[in-house]
Amino acid sequence: MAGVRAPFATLAFLLGSTATAWGALTPNPVMIAFPDTGTGSTSAAVMLTLTNTSGGAVKVESITTGGNHPADFKVAMLPQLPISIGPGVNFTISVIFSPTNGGLRQGTVQTVVGGNMDASVALSGTGIGPKITIKPSPINIGGLPFGQQPPPLDVAVTNSGGSKLSVKTVTIIGPDAAVFSLPNLPGLPALLGPNVSLGFKVGFTPIKKGAATATLVVTSDDPNTPTLNTPINGSSGEPILKLDTGTIIYGNQRVMIPSQSQEVNITNPGFSLLQVTDMFVAGANAADFVLTKPVPFPSTIPVGGSVKFSVVFNPGAAGARAGQVVLKSSDPNTPTTLLPMQGSGTVAMAAVMPNKLDFGMVKVKSSGGANFTVTNSGNGTLKVNAVMIGGAGAAFYSTNMNGGFNVPAAVNAVPGSVVVQVSFTPTMIGAANAVLALTTDDPKLPSFMIPLTGIGTSPMFKATPLALDFGSINVGEKSAAQTCTLSNTGTQALTITQFQLTGPQSGSFDIVGEPQIPAMINPGANVKFTVTFTPMANMGEAAQINIKTDDPNAPSTAITLNGFGRQAAMEVSIMDLNFDATQIGYKSNPKQVVITNNGDAPLALMSVKVMMKDSPFSTDFKAGTMIKENTALKLNVVFTPLVAGTAVDMLEITPVNPSMSMGLMPAVVKLTGLGVSPNLSVTPTVIDFSSILVGQISAPQTITIRNGGTKAITISELKSKNNDMQFGPPAAIGALLQPKEALDLLITFSPAAKGDFKDELEVWLQGASMAVAKVAVSGSGVEQKMKGGDCSVGGRDARVVAPLGMLLLVGFWMRRRKGVLPSPPEKG
Repeated sequence: MAGVRAPFATLAFLLGSTATAWGALTPNPVMIAFPDTGTGSTSAAVMLTLTNTSGGAVKVESITTGGNHPADFKVAMLPQLPISIGPGVNFTISVIFSPTNGGLRQGTVQTVVGGNMDASVALSGTGIGPKITIKPSPINIGGLPFGQQPPPLDVAVTNSGGSKLSVKTVTIIGPDAAVFSLPNLPGLPALLGPNVSLGFKVGFTPIKKGAATATLVVTSDDPNTPTLNTPINGSSGEPILKLDTGTIIYGNQRVMIPSQSQEVNITNPGFSLLQVTDMFVAGANAADFVLTKPVPFPSTIPVGGSVKFSVVFNPGAAGARAGQVVLKSSDPNTPTTLLPMQGSGTVAMAAVMPNKLDFGMVKVKSSGGANFTVTNSGNGTLKVNAVMIGGAGAAFYSTNMNGGFNVPAAVNAVPGSVVVQVSFTPTMIGAANAVLALTTDDPKLPSFMIPLTGIGTSPMFKATPLALDFGSINVGEKSAAQTCTLSNTGTQALTITQFQLTGPQSGSFDIVGEPQIPAMINPGANVKFTVTFTPMANMGEAAQINIKTDDPNAPSTAITLNGFGRQAAMEVSIMDLNFDATQIGYKSNPKQVVITNNGDAPLALMSVKVMMKDSPFSTDFKAGTMIKENTALKLNVVFTPLVAGTAVDMLEITPVNPSMSMGLMPAVVKLTGLGVSPNLSVTPTVIDFSSILVGQISAPQTITIRNGGTKAITISELKSKNNDMQFGPPAAIGALLQPKEALDLLITFSPAAKGDFKDELEVWLQGASMAVAKVAVSGSGVEQKMKGGDCSVGGRDARVVAPLGMLLLVGFWMRRRKGVLPSPPEKG
């Protein structure tokens, strides 16, 4: 097979269950659930698309159905197999469901690609068999007076299932089966398709008055209901009118006010249709009773059926009232039926006393009470619909009867009564006037009003101000004092019962002149005290003064105290400062230490200093430097090594008065640097002049000094370790060598005495504390031998002609490697 195909996908179809799996082919949808379908019928087709999702062309060899019930599912629209399809290509087939039996049916669509099982699509559906139903159920027939033949009743047996139903038999059984018949039953068995009905009639020929019962039995091939039993009820005889109540009693009802309606149910427990032909109200007080839902005329009530009507009592006068509902019907035993009704009309007669309430003087927030009485001398209950208080001072008055109430009727000429309580609770000083109004159902006194008067009196406490804000104060410093005044603006003496400073930071606030508890303040007078704030931390601090008084409007008052302790906060950007290797005697590039004040107060620095004496580290700090809040100081630190090697020191940064700054302590920055000697080389490092006649000058030898570094260097000195050795004119001293530049020195040896000489030539640079290079120098002074007036060189035992010692001449000739080197001078 061409291309690369996905590995074989195993079908998870085990033990009657199905699962979807796919390899080279991917199906859409991956699962098909068919609607319920009748056995022997075929569902609508469902389209299934198969796509090659592998990387190459594949060959589809077969597409079949499988699973538990493969015969119930079919595939159609198949292409000519086998077919080859390229990557990403798809084709479509259709799948149908044709159940061979009822219940859940399961299957799969299976494909074979390259000899292997590939895509598998799960299929499911439910087969529906025949299902028998019958209408009507139960079968009720008759309902006529005895002697009248009722017409046959239509009955239908229906197949509401999905496959054909065979109706085998239809019979009637039971104790009264003989009075029922099947006059037009079609030939049986009868085969009914889905939703097809078999119609026939049931006849009833009564032989006596009363009820008759039987059962209609239908047999079929419905597997769930092979025998269907339906009750048959027949009736023949006289109708009966029956009421569910014998008398309606309404009780007491206010004149000209309708009562709640009373509902009555008419039933027909007889054996034939009941005709209600008329209905009306009669009696001495018929006008006081109203049919609100009468039965329409004529009205037919079937056997066992019922209808309802309702009556309302609306008395037109006081005293006992009576009437009756008259019903006329086809009930031969009771053609006229009477329903008695009775009730009593009542009236109320209201009176109120006293007609005014004066509460006098009442302390604010205290309550004064007064009552009035509502009486009823009538024979009916008096209904007080509402009790309302209005007017400018209404908010200060209340009553225990806000929602209305009833006053009972008079008994034995003694009026009924209700006492109403009214309270006056002033919340402010001064007169408060209001009006209490009542509404009743007494038509002669539908409403009345009672004036309410009272005077509120009280001390009045006032604290000014109620909040003291001290703003931002430096930690440890005391703020300026702020004054608070406590006043009594009321009409009575005021007593302060509590004066207490509380809160999480109450210790940061100090009160001077606080009142001694209990403290009395006369009307119009006041007392004063002062408060200061000394913050103890860098934060917002709060407290409050809780004051309690006998002012009912302000029994508790709190004066809030707020302030903010501000303080500098020092932050150093780096705690370990490392310098690059720096040549001895030279300054490094400066590095910065950033000192940031993250606080909300200025930061003063007492000192910024290195710890060691003669330290190679230095800063540009200036005494008296102040760092403002939320700003930073950039401090430059320079490393100037005096000797080669690692140098370590500490930079101590000390704020002003750190011990008084609540944790603002000195910071220490570690300083590390490496001093290095210059990158200088001298060649050769050993020079041997061999034997030279005392007093003569040797041929010159070359010493090359090379600057291999990146900075210019200055040769400050050339010297030997032995003071006995002397050098000629220092021509190289002060010479400046640029980076990568070399300097050639020509050195000669002139011994002043006989003997061996050894020493070292040291090269020193400007600012260095030690030699940076050494050259070992050696030579021998020999004497000149005299023979026949001729001069010749002798051995070391020759006598000394010029015992001047050894003279090493340096720098008579000097050249730089950047240009053409001059030739050394000739000896002459």
